[in-house]
Amino acid sequence: EQAKGQRATKKSDIYSLGAVMYVMLTARPPFSGQTSMEVIQKHRFGQFDRPRTYVPEIPHWLDDVVCQCLEKDP
Repeated sequence: EQAKGQRATKKSDIYSLGAVMYVMLTARPPFSGQTSMEVIQKHRFGQFDRPRTYVPEIPHWLDDVVCQCLEKDP
């Protein structure tokens, strides 16, 4: 929403929570890029790797929660 210039809603909070959880679990951001604009575009249109890709010990249920939070329309 914010990347589109729209007002932030509860969905933005859920997405942000998912992004923070992703970093806490994997020690890497869900999206990266060479420039800020590239990262923003990936947040809007890109697909991330599931946290279990990097840390297989993450419980399936927690992996699912993080991925649901990071959906483009949670």
